[in-house]
Amino acid sequence: MKKDEALNLLCLIEAVYPLIIIKSETVTRWLTLCELLDYNGVMAKLHGHIQKMPYPPRLYDIAIFNNAEGGCHDLMHTWTEESEFEAQIVPWQKEYFIRNQ
Repeated sequence: MKKDEALNLLCLIEAVYPLIIIKSETVTRWLTLCELLDYNGVMAKLHGHIQKMPYPPRLYDIAIFNNAEGGCHDLMHTWTEESEFEAQIVPWQKEYFIRNQ
């Protein structure tokens, strides 16, 4: 996936879920990983998520890697652990802000 494709994907998520704003850390992670991700696979998984879920996806939920290297999944697992908060929140809220209304 190219960086412009990753940004288009993030714009699509914000368009479909208008009550959220993507956090800058989330954008940075997408741009860091974009070359390892399969654009068509991620887009297909995103469309499936949109049809089933009323909340936005986490990167981990829709990531499809170009190759099956375990290192990518380890990296994402580390990021998930690093973003754990002490307060009880819904997992997707670690990657998005709720837009003020």
